Amino acid sequence: MNIPNRENIDRWLFDWTEGNLSPSQEMQLEEFLIENPDLSIDADAWDAATVSSIPFAYENQASLKKRKKRVFAYWQFYALMLLIATGGTSLYFSSKTETQQIAAKTSNTPKSPISKITTTPIKNNNYQEPITINSPISNSGSQNFYEAPSYQVSLNKQNEYINTNTLPSSSENEKVTFDNNTITNSIEMAIQPVIPIENIELTDNLDVSAVISEPLIVADEIIQSENENENENENENEIENGKENEDKKLSRKKINMPTLKLNSSSQLSKWVKKDVTNTNQKDRVYAISEKSNLDLNNSFVGNISQLKFQSMSTVRWIDIAEQQKISQQISFDGYLREAKAGLGIISNYSSFSNGMIQDWNLNLIYAPKLAINRYLTIEPSMKYTFGKKVLNSSKVINNSTVEVETNQLETFSIDPNQAIGKNLWYRDLGAGLIINAGPIYFGGQVNNLLKHQDNLYSNDYTSIRRADRELTLVGGTDFNSKNGNFTFSPYIFHTIFGSQSSTYLGASIHLKSFLLGGSYQTNGSSSGMIGLHKDRFSLLCQTSYASSSYTQSKSFIHQLTIRINSNISKKTRRYLYL
Repeated sequence: MNIPNRENIDRWLFDWTEGNLSPSQEMQLEEFLIENPDLSIDADAWDAATVSSIPFAYENQASLKKRKKRVFAYWQFYALMLLIATGGTSLYFSSKTETQQIAAKTSNTPKSPISKITTTPIKNNNYQEPITINSPISNSGSQNFYEAPSYQVSLNKQNEYINTNTLPSSSENEKVTFDNNTITNSIEMAIQPVIPIENIELTDNLDVSAVISEPLIVADEIIQSENENENENENENEIENGKENEDKKLSRKKINMPTLKLNSSSQLSKWVKKDVTNTNQKDRVYAISEKSNLDLNNSFVGNISQLKFQSMSTVRWIDIAEQQKISQQISFDGYLREAKAGLGIISNYSSFSNGMIQDWNLNLIYAPKLAINRYLTIEPSMKYTFGKKVLNSSKVINNSTVEVETNQLETFSIDPNQAIGKNLWYRDLGAGLIINAGPIYFGGQVNNLLKHQDNLYSNDYTSIRRADRELTLVGGTDFNSKNGNFTFSPYIFHTIFGSQSSTYLGASIHLKSFLLGGSYQTNGSSSGMIGLHKDRFSLLCQTSYASSSYTQSKSFIHQLTIRINSNISKKTRRYLYL
């Protein structure tokens, strides 16, 4: 793969989409595509073929089966629980033993009659102020040592720090001072060992000069900070409420107009964004009486990257034997990559009224594939027809009416004084067009453009009878399921032939390899189809309950179609770039 060319362009485009090309190779590919603009549609097809990962959240997550945990993980869990239980038990018993020892020591020391002293926090900056005892000092028991409302204690010990575990005891009057400028809100004095009550001298003032304590948070300051926080919260709430009120006013002023938005993950959006590969590369099936898919429009020739052989056998079973008809169609078509077009051959044979009229014809079809962009392609078709009709004059009844084509009545008008011809050779042209626009397709065709001579029912050559033109219109779409196993394909078909016009509404349902289809005609006729439809082989059985202009009643038309396809070509399709 030295340089890109038309033979290895698929390999280059594949490596380009996979990111395997170097910067220099990408430049070579871009230059080659610029020089060959008809290959741009292939580059777009390769680019569209890349699939990126789509995040998906499964709704029924709880219903998923959980993987069984390994036995080793259970042993790890149990071992961890055992280790925690053992460690917790040992810590519990060790702490219990220490508590018992401390309780035993404290039981040997005298208990303090002072249970709790509640003080009012006062900030002391440059001087010492006494602490007033607000609550009476009482013992935990029923005996009250002092019933006076307030006392002042003077502890005359300076320049010593208070130990948090023990307080020194003395028979002399002592004074405790604090070094810090602040004191705490409450001081717990039930510390072991405690000072006996008889060693404490109560005075009018309790001077506190120094204490080793943490910085004071004054109650007034705490209240002030709490008030500030509340004010800030109120201000924030007012601002938010103001914004909400403004938003409400603005929303009232705005006029909410209805909007239409397509979710990118919705089925409707995916259907609208389909490219032409969803419409033109299909082996289509139609439940139309006495017509195959190639009869509806010759542009369907080469619509799949396979060689296709098709055989369609039809029997029109009317109660009157003279009006019965059998026909056989054999076709062979395929897509030629080098020609960027589809080629097909269709041969038809029909026998009416046990050989009264026989018709052989051969049709050569050429259908080029034109691309506007990846979402729009045009597939015109041209058909050349030549054939021969054979008349068995021994079975002809003069001035009799026949229905060779369904709902088309013809009358024999023969002059017995002139010779009756046996063979009638004819040739003609036809043209068709199919437009694939994203998810839908539509088109039409015209047969018998030259209106070939069809002077079969009369031997008067002064006024030559010519065949009528036939106009057909067809359109439809496809709806595919996410997994691709189900396809619903509705379609509409309209035909104008001579003085008769008919419209068919039909659809086919393709479920894996099973196919079910049907159609309804405006004159009351209906058709049903059932069969097997695969990539390589199809067997389709169809029955129509159609009206007959000759009998003025309905009769059955049975049809059997067999399709055999080759392997799908792995090469990308080529289009004529416009």
